[in-house]
Formats: sequence, structure tokens, C-alpha cells
Amino acid sequence: MYLDTKVPLDFIPKWDGDDKRAMTYFNDLNELVRESGPESNLAWQLPRLAPMGFRGLLRIWWSNLSDGLKDQFRLDLFSFIRGLRLHYLTDRWGNDRRAEFQAMRFREVGHLRETPFEYMNRRIFLARILYDLTPEEMVAHVLTGAPGAWLFLLGEHVVRDTDDLLHRVREAGPSLTAAYQAGTGSDGDTLDDKVNAIVEKRLGPLLSSAVQRAP
Repeated sequence: MYLDTKVPLDFIPKWDGDDKRAMTYFNDLNELVRESGPESNLAWQLPRLAPMGFRGLLRIWWSNLSDGLKDQFRLDLFSFIRGLRLHYLTDRWGNDRRAEFQAMRFREVGHLRETPFEYMNRRIFLARILYDLTPEEMVAHVLTGAPGAWLFLLGEHVVRDTDDLLHRVREAGPSLTAAYQAGTGSDGDTLDDKVNAIVEKRLGPLLSSAVQRAP
């Protein structure tokens, strides 16, 4: 049996429910969708097929879920991932990932050669798993922690949603990289700290509200 996209079912990521491998599993799902191309409908097909890759107690847990809850999981890829986070993974897992999100920085250890587009994609991916936000709140949350000069280059005030944000980041990639490199000189960290402090002061109430609403 094959998917319409000609991806063999053997390629469906496997997972036994181990908390430590959850993000690896989610990334594998996301990469499979991305590699299928923009014209593919795999993001809607995969949630129906992904449980075939469940193993051990996770497979038993899935078989015990109600049909109604399974239908919610199957709406699209992120409904599937968020369903696993809300109904299977522990609160400790969520808290650890939120701390990881807050600490995430451009070209941090393990991502020293990433582009602005790659950075923003990995940040948006984790944010969509962790938080239930409006489009405007999601943009504000994702941009917190980015190099300070980026907020001005991207026109933060008029970014509609994360789709718009990714388009702007891709278009402005060279300028964003240059701004980051210019800000890593002797006083670059101090400048970024000041800019981020201003942003956090202005967005503080919004971000606090978003975290409190997050499941």
C-alpha cells in the first residue's frame, strides 16, 4: 500500500511513546511532509497513517481512544502532534520544551551555520506544538529572543501571521544575517539586550497571557 504521494508506508516514522524521543518523532513527521513538496496533501494524509508507526504501549493507548478524539487528531499534521502533546505526553515534557523555546537563539550551539529562515522555521515549529495562540500572538511570541535588529527589518508591527513572517524572513535573509553579524561585535550583545528588553517590556503582558493559556 502506498500514499498518493508515492511515499511507501515503510517510510512512516516509528515511535514507542518514549518522552525523550518525542521531538525527534515530531521532526521526522514534519520532515516527511516538507520533503513531499508544496503540492502534496501529505499533511492531511499523514495523521491517518502515522498511528501505523506506533509501537508498544503507545499503540495500545491509541487503540483505546474514542473515535471522536481520534478524529480530532486526524484534522491535519499539527492537530495530530498537538493531540499527542495534550493527551499523551506529560506536563513535565511540556515544561521542558517551553524552557527550550525560551532559551532558543539564532546560531546557538548545534545550529552554528543556520540561516534566518531555518531558525525561524524551527522556532515556529516548536511554538505551534506548545502554544494555542492567535496569529498576532504567535508572531510576537516567535520573535521574542530573535536578534533585536530583526524586529525592525521585518516590520514586526505589520506581520499578519507566521506564513507572512516566513515569507519576510526568506526575502530579507541576507539583510538579517548581516544585521546579526554586525551585532556580534564588542558591544553587539549589549545592544541586543537593550532592544530585547524594550520588546519584552512592550509585549510582556501579551506573552504572559499566552503562556498562562497554553495547556
